[in-house]
Amino acid sequence: MKNVKGLINFGCCYEKLQKFPETQNISEAAKKLTSPVTFSYFALTLATRAHRKMHEKDYDLKLKVKFFRYAIHILLHDEYDQKELTSLGNSNYKLYDESFGDYVFEQFSRINIVPKHSRDELNRFFADNQRQELIWKMITAGLIRNAFGRLMELYILLDRAIYLAENNYSVELLEFFDEPLSPRNLGIVAIFKSKPSM
Repeated sequence: MKNVKGLINFGCCYEKLQKFPETQNISEAAKKLTSPVTFSYFALTLATRAHRKMHEKDYDLKLKVKFFRYAIHILLHDEYDQKELTSLGNSNYKLYDESFGDYVFEQFSRINIVPKHSRDELNRFFADNQRQELIWKMITAGLIRNAFGRLMELYILLDRAIYLAENNYSVELLEFFDEPLSPRNLGIVAIFKSKPSM
């Protein structure tokens, strides 16, 4: 590390740290904590997510997407014996103006599952009051969870900044540009301090 005279670091793809546990809590300050904070794959993924503010219209669309997405995962789990989370691709946003049944048919065609329900049956599955209430609870829990994403990102970046300071670098953690341009706007600038003359 001493050969590196200066660096600028923008964090991204934190979920990849899960493969290398030694890349978390790299500073001596973090290692000395009674209970060092170690993030799971899901927490690291959350730290990576965009934390962009959005307009009401965008939020309404995102809410629709989440309702359909959560409902199809419940459907796969309860009706199609898919106990592990199935990776689903993004659908065209226009599809969310159609029925849940249309959405399921489009998604199932991608993941090679033959629907055993009609569109009407799927729409009734989606409209079930208890299921709608469960999805609302899931979305609410997700909103609370999402609020911690930026905090976790800051913990990772501060740990890196402290590590660099411990290794004789002059360090700044800066917001390089406004969040609307990109939520990945935090970066570390570090310059190696010359050794004091004897």
